[in-house]
Amino acid sequence: MIGHISQAFKNVDLRFVAYTLMAILLAFYVVPELFLLKLQAKGLEGVEVRVGYYGMCVTKGKNDGLTCFATFARTPDTLDGMFLSDSGEVAQGNTAKVLLLQANVIQNKIFCPLLAVSGGLFLLSVIYMLFLKRYIKGDNQNASKKKERFKSGMQFFRQYAFGFAVAAAFSTTQATGALKYATTTMATSESSIIFTGGKAVQGMQWTILALLCLVHLAVSAMFDGDGCATKGDNRRGGI
Repeated sequence: MIGHISQAFKNVDLRFVAYTLMAILLAFYVVPELFLLKLQAKGLEGVEVRVGYYGMCVTKGKNDGLTCFATFARTPDTLDGMFLSDSGEVAQGNTAKVLLLQANVIQNKIFCPLLAVSGGLFLLSVIYMLFLKRYIKGDNQNASKKKERFKSGMQFFRQYAFGFAVAAAFSTTQATGALKYATTTMATSESSIIFTGGKAVQGMQWTILALLCLVHLAVSAMFDGDGCATKGDNRRGGI
């Protein structure tokens, strides 16, 4: 039984595994409407600000829906004009203004878009891998230097993509956990704002880390130490 399972895994095309994982990773990097942190005012239900890497969403009242805009590098006055220009209730408008001020600081000075950097580096690693495949499949016998260069670039960008993904996951989890503890758990907390971390974003970031590890194993198995296709691929005529 175990032997049959082992043989089945040996027959799996590693190219299919690698490309499938790459597609999943790239999809994760561009999932919209996910927030890093949610800010709510104590004692005033329905007013909240959700902060993402590049945008914010605001609910100004209990029966209002979310209003979302791209807000990265915007000034507090600009944010007020974007979100609060038609605010009705004075108390709710003033509370939302305070939350927006804090959210602006958090977005621009605390949460750096490390995940976006990781996504860009991962995309570059995929591009370099495609160039490497091109030279492996070609008949040019003088392409060894280019193959080595593209192989090194592929490994470099993939490793740094993993590093930035690690930094993004750890920093987000720790920062949101610290803010939540300081505003809701500490007995001496006098904060008028409740901070809640976005569980979906944190789960996405840790999933990306796991997938990057699998991609590294799958892609490494596709190439031998000289930057050429694996032996199985050579028998089938290349990648």
